[in-house]
Amino acid sequence: MGAAWTLFPAQASLVGVFLASLLCLDGTERILENRSCSLQQDPSQLRSSNRTAVWQTTALFAGAIAGFSVLGLKLTLPTAHAMFGAQLVDYGPLLFPELHFGDLQGLIRNNVYVLVFFLVLGVPFRVGGLLFAILWNASVWGASFAVVARRWAGATDGLDTLEAWLRVSAACTPHMAIEALGYAAGGLAGVLIGRALLWGRSTQDPLPREVFSGLALAATGMALVLSGAAFEAHVTGRLVAWFSAGVG
Repeated sequence: MGAAWTLFPAQASLVGVFLASLLCLDGTERILENRSCSLQQDPSQLRSSNRTAVWQTTALFAGAIAGFSVLGLKLTLPTAHAMFGAQLVDYGPLLFPELHFGDLQGLIRNNVYVLVFFLVLGVPFRVGGLLFAILWNASVWGASFAVVARRWAGATDGLDTLEAWLRVSAACTPHMAIEALGYAAGGLAGVLIGRALLWGRSTQDPLPREVFSGLALAATGMALVLSGAAFEAHVTGRLVAWFSAGVG
């Protein structure tokens, strides 16, 4: 993000995500290579190999969120707003206790849209598309955690930034963790389907198996993002109220 801010300050939010995606490319390729090696040794371990790949991709997602969150905490607020302007557009000037998460139908539409975004990018662009989708969403969540926490701390007597960030994270992490697993599954689905249908000669994995894996992962991702939407609609608002109670 620093390089993007220095070279392209007006487009730093987008260019920084692109550059961060390049840094994660080798690690993500290894996740897929390990999956392929595992299946070549024991094809019966399809579900286990897919599950491991999803968990590892989600761990990368979580690490990226933490990295963007630390960056949002370290920058001055004006710089954070300028650098992550596109990521913060949905939050405006809201403080943590004022956050509203919308109705279930709206959340379902949004989550399904994001899942399709992951899937569609993964098919033609494979790992590059998956990583761009992951890093973009990680930058939205990480920067939002940090900036919302800092605004809240600045407007509340006796509340330091770290405590505010921990409270924001504790309230929002549960539904985001469910959704992150779903998005990781959807993104991997796109990669597997894309490799099988568009780039079949570049992989030794049988085409029918990869298409089946992709469809199964897409269905799993859909179930997870729908569950995340339900949790967000019915529980996250209560968590926000609970973690903001008695502060200030």
